[in-house]
Formats: sequence, structure tokens, C-alpha cells
Amino acid sequence: MNFLKKLCETLDLNISAEDLNLFVKCRNELVHKGRFYCSTVTNETESKVKEYGFLVTLLDRIFLKLLGYSGPYISRRTLANPTRVDQV
Repeated sequence: MNFLKKLCETLDLNISAEDLNLFVKCRNELVHKGRFYCSTVTNETESKVKEYGFLVTLLDRIFLKLLGYSGPYISRRTLANPTRVDQV
């Protein structure tokens, strides 16, 4: 968690502490148990899709910043309805 928080600070990437904590929980569940974090709470397929969209969007923002990009991007936080966001 500390590494990810420091990375975001270094990249000047504004991600809430809540989203960082959720990202770490989701990542740990996928890596160590091979399942989505939300499946520990519910078995709804929709929740897994939302979690995937959340992970993809956060990773997209990190990679775009690592590449020096600053501008609009497509948020896939809601996969069924991707939205254009003005600034990474």
C-alpha cells in the first residue's frame, strides 16, 4: 500500500485513499486466492464486472501517468457505459 501511495504521489496522480485500499484488497485477492475480492462478500456476476472495471481504470491511469500522458482518457469503471474523463 505504501509503495502504491508513494507512486501516485510521485506521478502527481490524485487517487483517494479509499480507492487505493480497495485496489490493494482486490489485487491481493486475485493474486493470492485467484478470485475477485467482491466474491468474498457476494456471488453476483455484476459485482465482478464492476470490480474488473475499477481495476482496469486505475491501472490505465497509472500507466498513462508513467508514460507522461496528461489529458483526457476513457474510464471503464462502469464497463457497460465507458465515460470520457477530462484529465488523468
